[in-house]
Amino acid sequence: MPLAGDDEDRVDHLVDRSSFDRTEAEAIVRFSKVDPDDRDPSQIRSFVSNGKPDNGNFYIQDGLDPDDCDGIRRAMGKASRPATVIDAWPDKHPSVIFRHATGQCDHDGDADPVTSPRIESDECREMRVDFQTGDGVEDIRTEYNRSANAVVKHVFGRCDHAFEHKRNGRELSESLCRRMRRAYRERETMTCKDIASAFIIGTSTAHRHLTGACGHRDVEEAAVDLNGSSSIDESECDRMRAAYANGAKPVELSDRFDRDPTSIRTHVFGRCRHGETPFTPKRDTVDAERCNSIRRRYRERDGESIASLIDGLNTSKGTFYYHLAGECDHDVDTTPVANFKQ
Repeated sequence: MPLAGDDEDRVDHLVDRSSFDRTEAEAIVRFSKVDPDDRDPSQIRSFVSNGKPDNGNFYIQDGLDPDDCDGIRRAMGKASRPATVIDAWPDKHPSVIFRHATGQCDHDGDADPVTSPRIESDECREMRVDFQTGDGVEDIRTEYNRSANAVVKHVFGRCDHAFEHKRNGRELSESLCRRMRRAYRERETMTCKDIASAFIIGTSTAHRHLTGACGHRDVEEAAVDLNGSSSIDESECDRMRAAYANGAKPVELSDRFDRDPTSIRTHVFGRCRHGETPFTPKRDTVDAERCNSIRRRYRERDGESIASLIDGLNTSKGTFYYHLAGECDHDVDTTPVANFKQ
């Protein structure tokens, strides 16, 4: 009772969406093909037993002889991607290729069974780009001939691959914003950091678009309410302040702690219920006149970026915010800025 192309797809579906291994999934599909009047529960055990019936004759008739099997194993051992090997046998279903490559057949040839090639950085990035442009996990799994678990692991950054996400001032499009919000809702365990990895952007940028703080008012997919995330306790607040005091920028802390930049600033500047901020510039050369200039220049910047402003004032980012927020003891004409944007 050989399995046809549609049957192999059903086997793949069972393997990806259940706890069955391939042998068990194939047994279930074979059993489903038996006429209901002729079914016997004992047939399942027979089908699971290495794909063989009680008479010992091998069920899987896929047209590959021992030489083909050796060729597949050698090719898979040298390949950087499974698709390379699968494309070389276009008349065979991918599951047939993997069955022989991994030794789930009755061939005892010269070549040893091999595993699927490791997903390298370039393939991981291509998966993420495909996901950004609208492909789902199942689409990517089929195109790259990888398991659904492997696709999820790499697309959402649960691997060891990291990519530069500077956009040189370019804003995300409304279509990407919509896709981010939809992707967040499609998977129950999704986090803001997962979305940031999938779209190769910073966590703070992902948070801004997910929550609707991006200015995209006409996006069909509604903004996401992330207020349900756990609150920042005193221990996390202390870690944020310590990192900030050691030179980390608020946007970096946002990525590190997977928190909204506004929440980061609230805690590192002591505007929370956890007490005063421990940040004090190690060598504060900002006098009252420069403090006044920092606050005034911020209010008059007229579109100038914060980075450009800090560079022009020749000060560190930590010191800039320290004086901007009024954490210093300067009594100057220009009042501190309570709710500032980076």
